[in-house]
Amino acid sequence: DGVYYNSSSESVFQASRSGNNLEGFMNIDDILDGSSISVGITGTSDMMSPREVAVNGNLFVVADNADVDGDTNTPDGRLYIYNMSGGNFTLRNVITTNFKLWGITFNGNDLYAVVDATNELAVFTNFLSNTSTTTLSASKRIAIEGIVRTHGITYDAGSDVLVMTDIALASNGQDDGGFHVIENFTNKLNSTANGATLAMSSQIRVAGSATMLGNPVDVAYDADTETVYIAEAGN
Repeated sequence: DGVYYNSSSESVFQASRSGNNLEGFMNIDDILDGSSISVGITGTSDMMSPREVAVNGNLFVVADNADVDGDTNTPDGRLYIYNMSGGNFTLRNVITTNFKLWGITFNGNDLYAVVDATNELAVFTNFLSNTSTTTLSASKRIAIEGIVRTHGITYDAGSDVLVMTDIALASNGQDDGGFHVIENFTNKLNSTANGATLAMSSQIRVAGSATMLGNPVDVAYDADTETVYIAEAGN
């Protein structure tokens, strides 16, 4: 599900749901249209239901939304942290969360995580400083007014813009989705108390039948052209 492009090495990395591992494809910019490509780096098969990849330096974090304790009444998930070195992925540690995961993205050393099945955003401050396998609570959780159920998330540090998607009802894959753009996000996050709600008046919501969004599951943002790219799984 998750995919990450490294422009300096011209490489693409993805979380494979068939192999439950990380895969790397090298020299992507030299690939000819219509060509077949082979996996250049294959990680160990550690995960159960990988959904998204976030990268900070040589550390790759994968969000996994499989039920950890076998009890669907107690939401939980896992964050797998891998170190990439010498053309190999090594599992460093695993963080268990007390909520289901989907999209994740970095802002410096802080990790932003979607709280699946809700309209909430979780923040893990200095996330990568947690080097042991453990259970960790978010440093902060806030609700995003106007969202029904969020999945995709991305953050651009240069413009301080956060974008989150809203799939609304998962059963409606045609016309109830949307996305939210939050400018000047850092100040707005800091001004919203833990457990509080970020008001709709502080956001831009894009939704409606003309958007053709039903289940927008992921998002990317190009700050230079102010363009939002949506991965739409339903419509």
